[in-house]
Amino acid sequence: MEQKRGAAILSLPLLAVLSPETRAFSLTPEKWGLLIVSSTLIIGIGTNLYYKGLRRVDVPTASFLEMTSPLVCVLMGCLFLNETLTPSQTAAMVVLLAAVYQIVRVSSLSKTSTKSPAPICEKQG
Repeated sequence: MEQKRGAAILSLPLLAVLSPETRAFSLTPEKWGLLIVSSTLIIGIGTNLYYKGLRRVDVPTASFLEMTSPLVCVLMGCLFLNETLTPSQTAAMVVLLAAVYQIVRVSSLSKTSTKSPAPICEKQG
């Protein structure tokens, strides 16, 4: 039953786009073509650049850049779309940056540590 419910929830956006009764999402063939071309280019180029970049940077740097992508999107919305942030959104950005910094810092420290980590649990017997 859970699978059917999940499938129904996931199919709602598709239904909204393909349903003839839904006028808000009706696209002309030209718009469908532009949507397909632009999304293919963005996904194709972005993914290609991402994996090429992973070969050139260390793991902490890649982690930092990957985890800050929501922050970059918000900042781009502010810069290019004149969106404004509420105080709670600004606080969330600060928390996100602090968390990402801490994760990357801990990752860097564990990578440079010469001691092997202590086992999580000892073998009995």
